[in-house]
Amino acid sequence: MTVVDESLRETLAGFVRVSDGDSDRDLHAADITFHLPRRPDLVAYPSSTAEVSRTLAVANERRVPVTPFGAGSSLEGHVIPTRGGISLDLSELNRIVEIAPADLNATVQA
Repeated sequence: MTVVDESLRETLAGFVRVSDGDSDRDLHAADITFHLPRRPDLVAYPSSTAEVSRTLAVANERRVPVTPFGAGSSLEGHVIPTRGGISLDLSELNRIVEIAPADLNATVQA
């Protein structure tokens, strides 16, 4: 049973790139573990922290589960959306925010 309806997809598509295509959902259904794959209902690709925040706010309002997805390399099933919902693909949050050489510190998006 899907937890994402067309109105949620349309709401999210107003400010973040989303996909409910089979290939995107399949890519976000599994990692490199032995756990069985589970497809998300929708994949969101935020490109800013504001888009992440807004996506999470909408999902929270509608009680839709969200599973963060980085590279999909988990060995423990962490990225598998066991209850469907939204797979929040963070791969576009790939910018360096700040480098502080004196502190040997770097701040990155995701």
